[in-house]
Order: sequence, then structure tokens, then C-alpha cells
Amino acid sequence: MIIVEAKGGKSQLGKKRIGKHDYQKGTPEYAQAITNNMKRNKVPGAATDRKAAKAINKAAKKEKSVRYLHVQTPITKTESGSTVSEVKISEFNINLKELAGK
Repeated sequence: MIIVEAKGGKSQLGKKRIGKHDYQKGTPEYAQAITNNMKRNKVPGAATDRKAAKAINKAAKKEKSVRYLHVQTPITKTESGSTVSEVKISEFNINLKELAGK
């Protein structure tokens, strides 16, 4: 299972308030909160979110490989538009038990 946090241009990792604390994208708490939000999403057309959350939780509970990647694509403006000359990929460190809610 691979979870991707993709950022383009000069975008930075954001934060999410969970309870009384702010957690940056890429933390185990953030991954768990987003997975829970996806699982509870009742908006029409959100079936894909619910399926993805179920698959993430199932993989985490069974202690299968779950990787949380940070992908950055710096974008350079050119005379004819824009170009991406590189893609940077790093991996966040997450705890499967926390992600599974154990």
C-alpha cells in the first residue's frame, strides 16, 4: 500500500488541526486522521475515498507494507509555459499500529 502526499511548484507541507494540536502532513497522526476522514466521507461520489481508507486500515492492521511518500515536483516557468525537470521522492516514517488505530 502506498500513500502519496504530492506537492507541485513551491507548495509546502500543510498542517491539520486534530483536537487541540496541529499535525504536519507526513506524521502518523495526520495519516491516521486523513484515513479516518476518508472512511467517514458520505459525500456522493466519495466511494473511492472509503475504499482507499478501508484498504489502508486493512493493510495496517495486518502489518502489511504501508509506505507514505512525499513527492515534490518543482515547476520552472519557461517562455513556452512550464517544465518539470526533476521529481523528488522521500518517505515519511509512520507507525502501522498508530495508523491502524491500535
